[in-house]
Amino acid sequence: MTPHLTEYQLNGYADGSLAAGERGAAESHLAACASCRAEADELRAVLTVARTLPRAIEPERELWGGIAERIRSGKREGGRGKGGWRWGVVLPLAATVVVALGIALWITAGRRAGWAVAATHGRATIDGAAAARVRRLSPGAAVETGAGDSVVLRVAKLGTVVVGPGTRARLVAASPDRQHLVLERGRIQAEITAPPRLFVVETPAAVATDLGCAYTLAVDSLGAGLLHVTSGWVELARGGRLVVVPYDAYAEIRPGAGPGTPWTDGAPAALRAALDAFDFAGGGPAAVREALAAARPADAVSVMNLLERTDGAMRAAVHDRLAALVPPPPGVTREAILALDRRAINRWWDEIRPPRLEREGQVPKKKRLRLD
Repeated sequence: MTPHLTEYQLNGYADGSLAAGERGAAESHLAACASCRAEADELRAVLTVARTLPRAIEPERELWGGIAERIRSGKREGGRGKGGWRWGVVLPLAATVVVALGIALWITAGRRAGWAVAATHGRATIDGAAAARVRRLSPGAAVETGAGDSVVLRVAKLGTVVVGPGTRARLVAASPDRQHLVLERGRIQAEITAPPRLFVVETPAAVATDLGCAYTLAVDSLGAGLLHVTSGWVELARGGRLVVVPYDAYAEIRPGAGPGTPWTDGAPAALRAALDAFDFAGGGPAAVREALAAARPADAVSVMNLLERTDGAMRAAVHDRLAALVPPPPGVTREAILALDRRAINRWWDEIRPPRLEREGQVPKKKRLRLD
């Protein structure tokens, strides 16, 4: 692995705020790392410019008294008109503030555009350059790994994405309200702590939207893939088809069809076959009935996902089977579920757990699901 200095270390080194021990470690790293050294030099240059700005930004007290009086009286310089300011003082002051703010924004926004390259292994590349020599994966740039290669990317302060071997992925957006990666092929492992729907991974067959989770997503060269959620929830969607995948559940994605109905580890073969027929082979109501008959309480994840993909008498049958597997919480009525009332569905989702994992304490209590 080839770690880089963190933003905290670089900023502290540049402005002299690092403790002696931390500064010594940073200097040792900078002596061997050209990319970190270049960024530290750039930061010091910006700080040097910032220190040349006028230190007395506020007008003198006696001068401000005159300005305040004119504001209260509504007079301009020379006593003509209303609402005037003494622009000879205010404009230089505003210009100084704008320059200072511009430098601050350049430091924070400019340096943070994209995802930081936290570590690399092997000969991974970013837009053709060795990933070990690149500080960030910027929007529009692509990361590519060969056999045995990997790259660890830091997604702002939201978590990490590990790009596995044989992968090509491209960053589309990296903004406070959207983090968007396109996974063309290969495998990633994401661990994200963020508000729902901020982190998105697009594949050729489906879009994975993070609802606060950790997961692995693999896609082959034809666009087919498999999602495994290990914590939290992920929403998979394509072409009007939408499924919700909770922790300890899997879901297939296939080109031309989109996501399949999720299943939990150890799901019966009969259930898996029925879901496959329903999702990808036009099995229709007959496949749904076979899935309901094969489902266990631990398979409530699958049955719940069938609610919104059925209607009429079949949706009623799905509801009744789900109620037998995991009874709905008090206040969640059959009528509300059949009408796909979002609040009622969310409350029932919160009752659904893989029972094996809860009893053995293998996973933490999951966050409440909110899809609306």
